[in-house]
Amino acid sequence: MTTTTTTNPVICSRCGAECSKQDGWTTGYATLPGGDKVCFDCAAKHEREAMIEDGHAILYLTHDTNGKWQVGNWSGRLTFPVIWWENSEHSCFGGYTQRTDAWFIGPDGAIWHAKNIGDMDAARCRRTRKKVMWGYPRSGGPGAMGSGWYTKYTSTYTGSK
Repeated sequence: MTTTTTTNPVICSRCGAECSKQDGWTTGYATLPGGDKVCFDCAAKHEREAMIEDGHAILYLTHDTNGKWQVGNWSGRLTFPVIWWENSEHSCFGGYTQRTDAWFIGPDGAIWHAKNIGDMDAARCRRTRKKVMWGYPRSGGPGAMGSGWYTKYTSTYTGSK
């Protein structure tokens, strides 16, 4: 005897599209704090709006397909290239663990700081008050990482938070 189970497709509560299951074990949708289910594209828009409004977020510090650092959401639909990073040690439970600090230009044009501690990808991110920062260029060329040339990044954020 063969048993077949069917599930109703999940419809995005924002755009009305059917949330398609992705490769692997993901559901193909995100659940917002109120319980609404949204597709990954709408979830990225929601996270972007929340970052601009709140000035903080939990994102992931990972490498892109070229091996460069990036900060983004779980699905990878919202990503920001890192312009500078530093590794250091963080005291933890009587010992030390790795800490990675990274800076990126956020969705509002401000310079944001991401702090990752330990053996995981999750990073606490917040908008900074920095107006200018020197960092690596976002693309290859004369200022590519390790070349000794840096690019000046200027915050375009005009909000009060």
